Amino acid sequence: MIILWIIIAIALISIIYALISSGNESGNPFIKRNNNKDRLHQFLQEEYPQITKFFLHYDSGKGIALDSESKELCFLSLKDNKEINIKKRPFSSLLESEIIEDGVTVTKTSRGSQLAGSAVGGVLAGGAGAIIGGLSGQRQGTEEVSSVGLKLLFNDMDNPVEIVRFFAPLAQKSVSKSDQDYKNAFEEITNWHGTMKVIIENN
Repeated sequence: MIILWIIIAIALISIIYALISSGNESGNPFIKRNNNKDRLHQFLQEEYPQITKFFLHYDSGKGIALDSESKELCFLSLKDNKEINIKKRPFSSLLESEIIEDGVTVTKTSRGSQLAGSAVGGVLAGGAGAIIGGLSGQRQGTEEVSSVGLKLLFNDMDNPVEIVRFFAPLAQKSVSKSDQDYKNAFEEITNWHGTMKVIIENN
């Protein structure tokens, strides 16, 4: 009888622990971020070892990767913290790239047109500082920001747009543009926008 009660107690403790762990993951955004990071990195390493350039937004469980061998852009999406979906689009179908900040276009480049503003050329030449200084007055006139994303337009009648979030504050609605996390995200997205420009011009 004592052994039976011990077994029941162990089973109850295991169930309670599992429920607490599950609740913590769904309720704690920092735990969710770390779990998403581990799953997405493992997926890329196992399924696409040839990919060397990628960006993963761990809070949303989404990201973008560049496969130079097959000349494809890969869009990752983690569903319900379990299944990872990947959508591939050929370089040749990319028509336009935009940096969007709180719904406002900061800079844009498109097939057959010149880059809006003087931004991305600086990154391709190695001058990241020139980018931040060369962007539009709309961005410079705003002191705080709540989201930054890369909007890509493809030659696809059914699903023409992909948006990749690069920055969204985890614990608050907006942050100052002097915030280091924002600065890091903007440098990252500017680099990717430059890569998109190269793809558009060469495919």
